[in-house]
Amino acid sequence: MPNIKKILSIPFILALALIHITVATGDQGTMPTKIALDGFDETTAARVEQFVKRQMALHHSPGIAAGIVKGDKLVFAGYFGYADIDSARPVDEKTIFRIGSISKTMTTVGLMQQWEAGKFKLDDDANKYLPQPYMDPPHPESAPITLRHLLTHTSGGGELLSLRQLTRKWLGLVVEGDDYKPLEYYLDIGMKTKIDPGVKWAYSNFGFGYLGLALETIVGEPFHEYQKKNLFDRLGMKITSYRHNDEILENLVTGYQYEEGEYREAPHKAYGITSAGNVYTNIEEMALYVAAMLNGGAGRHGTVIKPETLSMVMKTHYTLDEKQNGWGLGFGVYGNDMWGHRVVGHSGSVPFGYTSMMLLVPEEKIGVFVFSNSWTYSPKPIGWGILKIVLGVNGEPLPETQPKREIWPDLVGYYGPEHRDLKTDMRLLMKSVGKFRVAVVNDDLVLIHTWKGKDKARKLLQVAQDDPYFFMVADAKSPVPLYARFKKMGNGKMYLVHDGLNEYVKMGPVRKAKTVLAAPICKHLSKLIP
Repeated sequence: MPNIKKILSIPFILALALIHITVATGDQGTMPTKIALDGFDETTAARVEQFVKRQMALHHSPGIAAGIVKGDKLVFAGYFGYADIDSARPVDEKTIFRIGSISKTMTTVGLMQQWEAGKFKLDDDANKYLPQPYMDPPHPESAPITLRHLLTHTSGGGELLSLRQLTRKWLGLVVEGDDYKPLEYYLDIGMKTKIDPGVKWAYSNFGFGYLGLALETIVGEPFHEYQKKNLFDRLGMKITSYRHNDEILENLVTGYQYEEGEYREAPHKAYGITSAGNVYTNIEEMALYVAAMLNGGAGRHGTVIKPETLSMVMKTHYTLDEKQNGWGLGFGVYGNDMWGHRVVGHSGSVPFGYTSMMLLVPEEKIGVFVFSNSWTYSPKPIGWGILKIVLGVNGEPLPETQPKREIWPDLVGYYGPEHRDLKTDMRLLMKSVGKFRVAVVNDDLVLIHTWKGKDKARKLLQVAQDDPYFFMVADAKSPVPLYARFKKMGNGKMYLVHDGLNEYVKMGPVRKAKTVLAAPICKHLSKLIP
């Protein structure tokens, strides 16, 4: 049994045919495991099972629940490890997880129901649908923040509404016990941005908070009540909720963080901005939602969105490089050609010990989702690994082109965000600090995270002979292929696009010096602010 130390605070119902229960031993000790199959190949299921167990040990996850949907059926349901370590309560069909920001895709579906009804247009000023004008961009007359901007995380806002929010406990977002306030209560500061909307992608929980508030205004009822009637009830999701209750708490997994060889129990704390990521659900009910997303919005019990609307929602609406990641309306677009497939979805995390991943391959009607009760982000590699097994992906061949070395001197240097307002770039640690360093090491062009050191250097491999500025990032630990593109703009500046969503400008000597001096601090901060 793993050692556990408690601490007080840290920031389908579908018929299943073949069921078997096993007990596995490994780095985590004796671990209960339950696998339920419905028409899924047993050999493949065994591969998935062993893969999950290896990843749990590697990423220190006490409990995992994983589902595979094909067509409209949950064909694989896997329950691994412990929902609670102290009581040795295993993860099973009744176990409830918090899915974090996967909830944003549900908010999108609910909102787009009203778009289908003609209640708003995507490019309308968001203030038109709020109780008062909470959106305050630099040039509201010419560049208002629209609902599309909020859905694509391009509003100009980020993870802070105001610097004074830093003085509030838990940034003023956490629910005390079960005392959920009206959604507007948590958003009353308003979003005042320094960057025009559409200029930069920056993940924003608050943006989806305002989308939930806009939906409330449009329909004239509380967000969570509308979503229950028009999303969860239509799909037969009887337990799933935006707000916890006694039944949910009874079956909820305990959240953990893994620190210094110990699992540390995190207290249960709910988020008031429920539309951004506060959904509680289990594997069987989540499968109902995933099946609907794979079948044009239609589930076994009802329809929640039209096929053409869902297709539009899942297409790329924002990207800086079509060969890399993009963003749809509330859905991440992980690649239009990922091993020959188009993959969309969303990840999720709640800093009180919960992480999740949902991956959808709409054209093949395959979905994979993984929940964890550890804040070690294990659902990402587990989810991608399961999807690769299901799709029969055996690896990503490395490019064999001859690099154009004469351009390397132009690429070498430190790169950081061009737009550095703290309210937008909080996730980039410090507004004056660089994100990446490009260097030549042992005759290889490499990419280095500036605060993690040379031991994290990854080779940049030119992908195509006729495109010397596009590279694969060689990273054996990444479950998916990573790419980087360099662009030299008309202003003479060199930019690095690493994930398809953000670009980083090559810095001059003054800012480079700041970055070098701040690197030791950032090395430690990166552990606190992932």
